[in-house]
Amino acid sequence: MLPLSRADLPPVQAKTRSRPEDTQVHEALHQQPDGGDHFWLKVQCIGLGHRQAIAAIARAAGVDLSLVASAGSRDRNAIVQQWITVPKAAVENPNQLKGAGYKRQLRVLEMREGAGAITPEHVSGLNCQLKLLGGGKGEGYQFAQDILKRLRQEGVPNYFGAISMGASGSHARWGKVLAQGKRLPRRVPASARDRGMYERAWQSRLFNIWVASRMEHHGLATVLEGDWLQQRCSEAVHSRPVVRVEDPEQAAKRVESWESVVMGPLWGGSYEASSGAALAHEQQVLKAAGPTPSKRCRGGLRAIRFQPKSSTIEKRGDDLVLNCQLPVDSFVAVMAEEFIRCEGHLQ
Repeated sequence: MLPLSRADLPPVQAKTRSRPEDTQVHEALHQQPDGGDHFWLKVQCIGLGHRQAIAAIARAAGVDLSLVASAGSRDRNAIVQQWITVPKAAVENPNQLKGAGYKRQLRVLEMREGAGAITPEHVSGLNCQLKLLGGGKGEGYQFAQDILKRLRQEGVPNYFGAISMGASGSHARWGKVLAQGKRLPRRVPASARDRGMYERAWQSRLFNIWVASRMEHHGLATVLEGDWLQQRCSEAVHSRPVVRVEDPEQAAKRVESWESVVMGPLWGGSYEASSGAALAHEQQVLKAAGPTPSKRCRGGLRAIRFQPKSSTIEKRGDDLVLNCQLPVDSFVAVMAEEFIRCEGHLQ
């Protein structure tokens, strides 16, 4: 089980994410697309996986999957509104895009023209609504308020959700097999696309293991010598500088005020290791967890925690409704786990 920020606080006795309508996630852009070489489609998905949504748009556009871009994979068991882009030059009949759909689970809400393909840097955040079914009974409302206060102060561990690992963690398991230099079983799809997906899943699992170990030994807000630190967190993601920590005491003040955040390792090609005490912790995690993905898997950095913005808890009858804004790379399933007894959304 992965450790959570609420730890010692009693959870809300509730259920959530049992139906898509219990969770809503809407991408918010820094600015609306206003002319360019790509079609920007605002789509709504209801209980639909990200790969299925991308495939449906590709079919409607008559283009290869590789030409369809999004700012990230969103929760499947939810009502999701996100932006997907396709190059204009590759689309023979734009009207077909407006009618793209999949078994009444996907429809195009809006179509615009914008410059370039969408990336996570275009998205300012995720506006989320999470319903906690039965959470308003007894002391549930007060428990939820106490948990939300803790999350605002200490942050939420920025785990990857289970959606990144494949069904029952299968993709992560096959990614570890590849990292060990072994062959996949014959029954497992092994195209280049599949192998890349497995390696990214193992990369995500390793990050979660690293975050859990960091919480256990140091805490989310602790800064170690040699850590990577992202600064100016109130600005757009693409304009935030990342520096290596030389003075942990000075950096800790900026982390405490949420001006900066410690970054964790996404092991793979192009990842530059930390140093000092931070590197020693990385090596300890890898010794226990297993090998890193191959250089084919793009590496990088990911924030160790995030702070829910504009967060409120509302009581509606016997239920509670949580509204908040989350970073573009976070998972609403992680927020769900912080409030209720574990339902396995992270495992």
